[in-house]
Amino acid sequence: MTMPCPADLSSRRSRCLVLHPMSARMGKLTAHALAALALVLVAAVPGWSRTVKMETAAPVTDQSDESLQAAFKSAVDACIRGAVAMGLSRIWLNGAALQGGELVVQMIATDEADTDDTGDGERTPDLSPGRAVL
Repeated sequence: MTMPCPADLSSRRSRCLVLHPMSARMGKLTAHALAALALVLVAAVPGWSRTVKMETAAPVTDQSDESLQAAFKSAVDACIRGAVAMGLSRIWLNGAALQGGELVVQMIATDEADTDDTGDGERTPDLSPGRAVL
């Protein structure tokens, strides 16, 4: 592509500015550099996990062990159903308290992936008190 030259210089083409198109090699180099940059940016994005704190209350009819166990099971089942409905795969007990005529259960659920520390590909469940893997 040639820029227009002034009328008095039109016969002398050597003084006109001539723009050459980008070479094919330079275009490929630019494309490869942009692709590498895109891969680095995509790979550097952290994975976001959701963590939810749930609290459920279940009525307690009396202070007997059977009544407390039934209320605890009902509250935990409600929390687990809620976590599954939200697509969360890990849930653990955070606390439970008897308040008036209700047993209040607090649980934490997350969709965070398990970490495999053994390196053999097998999942090793966390067996600490109050932890469960769904």
